[in-house]
Amino acid sequence: MRTRFGLLACVALSCGVLVLALGGEAAVARTVRSANLVTNGGAELGQAAANSGQIFAPQAWTTTGELTQVLYGASGFPTAANSKAIKGGKAFFAGGNVALSTATQTDSVPSSWLKQVLRGRVKAVLSADLGGYAGQQDSATVVAHFLDSGGVELKTLQIGPVTVSARSGLTKLLPRTATVAVPVQTQDITIVITSTRVDGQYNDAYVDNVSLVLKR
Repeated sequence: MRTRFGLLACVALSCGVLVLALGGEAAVARTVRSANLVTNGGAELGQAAANSGQIFAPQAWTTTGELTQVLYGASGFPTAANSKAIKGGKAFFAGGNVALSTATQTDSVPSSWLKQVLRGRVKAVLSADLGGYAGQQDSATVVAHFLDSGGVELKTLQIGPVTVSARSGLTKLLPRTATVAVPVQTQDITIVITSTRVDGQYNDAYVDNVSLVLKR
């Protein structure tokens, strides 16, 4: 014959097993994320400009115009304090001395993710820090183009631009993020940074920490 204490202990033990089971199930259902698919998304590879006259095209990107890596703290550019606020490292992207500059990189969906993409179970998270100089209206965008095996575009995802008012007229970069379901036929994803000048001589449309992560 079980005592009241024994029954309570049994119930408690059963609940404990249930909690463990639920905990195990929750662990199985936990969100899985890929590594960042973008190479040199933080402008940290290779040389970076110390002034507005230097142009150093970023490694792992195909560029047009004068898209360049620039050191935080260079005269007339975002400071080391700006970098610290966004964990920006030593350098960022800027547009150079032309009105329009771009950087393009194509990344393949990792083979370990292709089956889940085909099942429609994967989302893509695009993020970057975007900004500009003081009251000038120069601005940047980052766009992800989802492509099938033949290079046909299936969908796009864009972040930016960050406006002067969003920056409160200050020289700074602000985080922007967007998420979308990955089209089921996606094989490659092309990332395009576009820096557009509106005011002044230099294209002060800034970008840093570009990231494209898959999750399921």
